[in-house]
Amino acid sequence: MDSLRFDRQGAPLFDEREENELKESFFDAVCLMRQLRRYCPWDAAQSPETLKRYVVEEAYEVVQTIDERDWGALKAELGDFVFQVLFQAEIQTEQGRFSVDDVLRELVAKMVRRHPHVFGEEQGRNLDAIKAHWHQIKREERGQHASLFADFPRSLPALQSAYKIGKKTEGVAFDWATPHEVVLKIHEELDELNQALAQSDRSAIEEEMGDFLFTMAQLCRKMGMEPEDTLRQANRKFIRRFQHMERLASERGLDFKNLSPDEKERLWDIVKAGS
Repeated sequence: MDSLRFDRQGAPLFDEREENELKESFFDAVCLMRQLRRYCPWDAAQSPETLKRYVVEEAYEVVQTIDERDWGALKAELGDFVFQVLFQAEIQTEQGRFSVDDVLRELVAKMVRRHPHVFGEEQGRNLDAIKAHWHQIKREERGQHASLFADFPRSLPALQSAYKIGKKTEGVAFDWATPHEVVLKIHEELDELNQALAQSDRSAIEEEMGDFLFTMAQLCRKMGMEPEDTLRQANRKFIRRFQHMERLASERGLDFKNLSPDEKERLWDIVKAGS
């Protein structure tokens, strides 16, 4: 789509040198992948299934560098992630199913179709209208009578999946009206969890714990937060405080592992008060 290469005033988005550099670097990366598949025994032995874990690992490493605001490392991690995309596409090329060119062309066509406020005649929409139209277009792509969850990714981490479920039902107006209503639901789920705990019913405990966690994820969503990010921040805070507690014990000549629970709790309170 040549029209994508120019802004609304007709000026090119990239000059000729930048365009050539992009073409060269991308083509070099594709050629590298093909060479590795032909001549590296390890790369040649891989399949879409064996590479799944690397796709996930590289995605999480990208997220970690963003969380740490390590922009130099982000450049490298994005490269590693793109490598996995090229790897999967090259295997599909070998099987005659599709190529990386097909992947990119489909991506461009889909994003242009889903952004009529940018590439069509519907410019000037506000954010709410844009989001509503986005969901409408996705429904049309699925087919009007297909389930809302027909294309739902089943392999997402559970917390992220809960958030995405809420975003989908929010798009069809099946949702709590306010965060306060979600808080009331959380109290209800906590009461049900306490009842299951009192009965020592493991199956019921697991079910009610799941309902509680699911509803907590929805509260994050209603507050404009990503539950995965929120919990990741809490995990980092706990680790930071725990390591500080270990250092504090060492500075006092104490063997942390052999401290009593009360002694560890006192150290924790000291660390928590100072952070």
